[in-house]
Amino acid sequence: GSVSGHGSERQILRDYLAFAAAIFGENDSWWSYIAARVYNDYVQVRNYYYRSGMSQQGTGLYIKGRHISDLYSAWILETAVGRHPYVGLDRVARSIMGYECASGIIFTDGDSSGRPKDQAQYLHLVYIAAYLFADPALCRWAEDLLGETALGADTNYLSSSLYVALRGLSDVTPSADRYAGMKLLQYNGYPLGQYVTHRAWNDPEGCSTMLRIKERSTANHEHKDSGTFSVSYKGSLTTGGGCYNNYGHAHTQMFHQMTVSKNGLIVFNPNKFDPSSDDKEKKYYSGSQKRLKEAGNLAVWLGSADHRTAIQTGHADGYTASGEAKYAYIAGNLTGAYDADTVSYVERRMLTVYTGDGAAPMAIFVYDDIESVSPDYEKRFLLQIASEEAPSVTENTVVTENGEGRLTLVSLSEGVTLRPLGGRAYRAEDGKYDPDASRNYMLNGENLRTLSGADDKHWGRVEIVAPSTSQATFLDAMYVSDRGAGTEREVRRIESDDALCVLYDARIAAVFAKSREKVESLSIELPRDRDLELYVSGVAGGEYSVSADGVELSRVYVAPTEGLLVAAVPGGRITLQKV
Repeated sequence: GSVSGHGSERQILRDYLAFAAAIFGENDSWWSYIAARVYNDYVQVRNYYYRSGMSQQGTGLYIKGRHISDLYSAWILETAVGRHPYVGLDRVARSIMGYECASGIIFTDGDSSGRPKDQAQYLHLVYIAAYLFADPALCRWAEDLLGETALGADTNYLSSSLYVALRGLSDVTPSADRYAGMKLLQYNGYPLGQYVTHRAWNDPEGCSTMLRIKERSTANHEHKDSGTFSVSYKGSLTTGGGCYNNYGHAHTQMFHQMTVSKNGLIVFNPNKFDPSSDDKEKKYYSGSQKRLKEAGNLAVWLGSADHRTAIQTGHADGYTASGEAKYAYIAGNLTGAYDADTVSYVERRMLTVYTGDGAAPMAIFVYDDIESVSPDYEKRFLLQIASEEAPSVTENTVVTENGEGRLTLVSLSEGVTLRPLGGRAYRAEDGKYDPDASRNYMLNGENLRTLSGADDKHWGRVEIVAPSTSQATFLDAMYVSDRGAGTEREVRRIESDDALCVLYDARIAAVFAKSREKVESLSIELPRDRDLELYVSGVAGGEYSVSADGVELSRVYVAPTEGLLVAAVPGGRITLQKV
């Protein structure tokens, strides 16, 4: 297939294509057949999904086989006919660089070892992109990654001959700063739909988030992670778990690749679960988003309703007057990602705010609206614990620490129960991780360990379980701080007839319109006599009058694609009205 799978690796896009070019003039039929397949099938698919500026198979193990193959085909075609046919391909390596968090780790995305990756794995990929596209910033990154590393002989990686050939592609001089031109708030649009946010570049104390909607999935090594988030501060605090250990093994397919191992939403339909079944879809059912089959070509992929996993309903970002990152917002209808006989509506909105508070520099707010077909189908908000240490879990709060960083989650949802699921065990004889006695891969009361005993270094997860009603709303706030006590921030729930609000640290008001349709007016009572940063999500496009206690404060324009109104207000009865 030309969308994903082994058909999208080196066989056609590098090896056969290079051979066809090499013998052209002696035997033109190879070029007529192979190049025609590439132009008529592969190029169409890639020009569709590279409009997002990111690879669809993630940043894990398979980007080296899949995305590098696209780069090889671009290099061969440009050499053979004068230019390559891809649009957006030149943006992908920079997007991958944008996944970088503090301490050099990369946000986990797609099949991987389950641990945040260091950047050395991208040496081959970055070299091809840097010199093929003559990008000075990527060239700087490529040379930095090489450092003192010895060049290998394996042609799947960067060999000495490839290095020489690539350096000869252009006379570009590596930039002094590889972050030149990089946005701290990186948006990758349709068909992905996500933000990767950073407070600063090259900052060991930097704090980052990944907020993902994922509007269309290519399946295969791409995970069931529409509407998920990851958080990093002085180390990975919460991100996807599990390990890619064997493609056909139950752990890979029913845990690592599924929503149950992400910071997402699951809806558990007991009618689909049968622990005695030989069918792993039933035996290891978790309530995750539905598993998808690979699509063979663009027409099948675009014609499949199942592969349209979400519809983005808004995205917006903003910087301070001095150019520092301030906020990023993204929202989407995720209903298409779930089984229709289980879920009738799922919406998630996510907002990252850089607070300016040195002790707690970043806050994240998440609003969820879920409706299940039956009130008996349990709805759960998942928080993965990326640390080996057990979290602290109280009635409505989760605290997890990793490295020198700390993440505090406060659930403002009504009637929920917090359920810790995890635990790690170590062998007495050598102190190493014990895969048989551990509980970090819990699924329906059992630990679904990896085939080889591989370990993602995670403790497990905490599930926030909604009451038994058909419709449920989750309202959660998180903030990062340094390891240890003394950085607790006040988090309050405020509600009006048409909105829910998280009041964070008495100065940030994250307001979520309750309506499933975008609203043109909204009112909520906020504390008086203070300066508040107001973020209101779920609003229609247009110009709004923002008032406090009946007095107009400002006029704010919201673009139709944004869905978020941002304003400074003094508190009181805050009213928004489209004019």
